Amino acid sequence: MLLLYQMLSVIAFVAFQAFILIC
Repeated sequence: MLLLYQMLSVIAFVAFQAFILIC
């Protein structure tokens, strides 16, 4: 469960960085 949460956290962080770069 902790690993799943960590993966989702990393994916959310990468998506946020990509959003900033696009904008």
